Amino acid sequence: MTLQDEALENIGLDAKKGGWIASVTTTFSAWNAMAGMGMVSMPWAFQEAGLLLGVILTLLAFLLSYTTCYLYVISAGNDIDYTITMRKSMGKFGYTFGMICFIINLLVPVILLF
Repeated sequence: MTLQDEALENIGLDAKKGGWIASVTTTFSAWNAMAGMGMVSMPWAFQEAGLLLGVILTLLAFLLSYTTCYLYVISAGNDIDYTITMRKSMGKFGYTFGMICFIINLLVPVILLF
């Protein structure tokens, strides 16, 4: 039994009956950790940067994020998954590099929380 199966069993869900439940749980747990860390650090960041610069930097981060998402949606076309688009547009090296960056991005909240 994996750690994920144990966690699902503890809250009353069976991963074998619905495999998608485990994926959804993992996705929301990772998102919750990343969003939670952002919300905890925002007041400190605004205190250090000041109100005006904090708002400007937040808007800049929003614009960069929105532009990235927009370009991804345009380049994905009819691809079902991000990994398919990554492999098509960046090749094997780009795909491997992108997946390593994705894994590191998921590990950062874990490292910061422990």
